[in-house]
Amino acid sequence: MMLRKLQARNLIREDGRSDAPGRPILYSVTDEFMDAFQLYSLDELPELPTFDEDREGNDELFNS
Repeated sequence: MMLRKLQARNLIREDGRSDAPGRPILYSVTDEFMDAFQLYSLDELPELPTFDEDREGNDELFNS
């Protein structure tokens, strides 16, 4: 599992639990992560793509 590899390399750490159903574990990056990727701030990371619910073809999945 990728999360375990990142933890073993001390790149992430557990940082509590969410109040969402199932109480998933929250993770945060470590200083080692920042050094490994030569980052001064997490703002330097690229934007994540957003999920577009209105994508063409999505409605075909659930309609018969």
